[in-house]
Amino acid sequence: MIIGSEVNSDVVKSYPQYVKEPNITPLILSKVAMQQLTATDSRGDSLQMAATKAVNAMKNEYGQGASTLVMIFNASGETLRYQANRNWSGETEKYPFDMTIANGEYSVFLHVKAGIFTGSVGCVVFRGDSGSDFLFAWDNPYIGSNSSYVDVQGKDHWPGVQSWGEVESKLTSSGISSNADNGTFVVSSMIGSATSPIAQYTVTRKT
Repeated sequence: MIIGSEVNSDVVKSYPQYVKEPNITPLILSKVAMQQLTATDSRGDSLQMAATKAVNAMKNEYGQGASTLVMIFNASGETLRYQANRNWSGETEKYPFDMTIANGEYSVFLHVKAGIFTGSVGCVVFRGDSGSDFLFAWDNPYIGSNSSYVDVQGKDHWPGVQSWGEVESKLTSSGISSNADNGTFVVSSMIGSATSPIAQYTVTRKT
């Protein structure tokens, strides 16, 4: 489910400091998207609060059982498009991935256990307009501590260059937070410690 609206050149030019800006760069788009993240609406809700409410509503509808409440915020200055995913344990059939996440939008979905005595462990890969692939992974096991893992690499890195098995190994050895920086993009993650935690991911831009 997409929460929020695209931050594009028209939106950016509605900001006084950018009205006369002749070249709205991806970096500017990224900066304005981050500003939109904390801006509040008429009810006093920020975009992050609205996304949190939406994914919690999915969890309430799903009911009891291990699940991961995934929230991906795109402030890359580009549109992210779904490429691949891997379920080591669990599924998203009722609460599927979004196919595209525009700059300034949240994508939220619920990854739930697929059987008794199982957890929620998986990942999803999105590709930006410039060809970078972004990996978002979560580990909410039946037994053990939760962890999250992110990375940014070139086109078709997963699973062509790095196998899903290698990703799983990095994920399970990661902690509750993870960061990746390739000089252009910064990707970060944080997962809670509950049985059904929120896993929060953010993509921002440096150049």
